[in-house]
Amino acid sequence: MKRIFWGFIIIGIILSIASIFLAESQPLLVVGFFGLYLLAMWATFTYLFDNIKVKRELPELLPELLNQKNIIAK
Repeated sequence: MKRIFWGFIIIGIILSIASIFLAESQPLLVVGFFGLYLLAMWATFTYLFDNIKVKRELPELLPELLNQKNIIAK
């Protein structure tokens, strides 16, 4: 988790430095890079946090899910 976090920080710094040089000639390219960067960061952290939450809650929910499945089967 820490590696991913620091990876996004390093990529963000690289994009920031690159945007300084690209801002005058290609402003839309800079906006597109940052948009993709934010989308990738959002998707990655959403996936990670959802998996962590599911792993914590699954043992508690499993008996309830099995009972519902048995009720539906009967």
